Amino acid sequence: MMAKSAPSTIVLKCAGEPNYEEFPLAPITASGVTAITPGMLVETVAGEVRPHTTQGGNAERMFAIEGLNEDSVSKTLGDIDVDYDDDNAAVKVWFPRPGDIVYALLGPGQSVAAEGLVQSASDGYLMAYAAAAQLPEKMIGRATEAVDNSAGTTAARVRVRII
Repeated sequence: MMAKSAPSTIVLKCAGEPNYEEFPLAPITASGVTAITPGMLVETVAGEVRPHTTQGGNAERMFAIEGLNEDSVSKTLGDIDVDYDDDNAAVKVWFPRPGDIVYALLGPGQSVAAEGLVQSASDGYLMAYAAAAQLPEKMIGRATEAVDNSAGTTAARVRVRII
């Protein structure tokens, strides 16, 4: 049996019990706040969640995962391509530990080598490590595969091992 080339979940590997929490989505109309796609690196401000905003900045390892369910009677959850885009939607996030693997988002126009370090790209996406960042606080993890999205105009999925 062949493994799926495109996983359908954000949490690819988790040692032990995963640590999940839900936060309300910051209002979309707030300055710089956009919808959150599962796989985005996120941060909390005043108890609300938004895409991580500081390029190369320190980031709590915190990723939005699939889980949006807009139908109260449905037993299925949204998939990894269903955005959280309603003000105050309950955004389900995961706090991975070192060694865990997340199916994150590499920003448009970015590329990363296999085993390359990744950091925040300031919009919830990741980018290859930039020499101006200081190790290790600003590093999120290492790509477990090479992804070339240098010509891309939208984000691309990348598997990242948390460090």
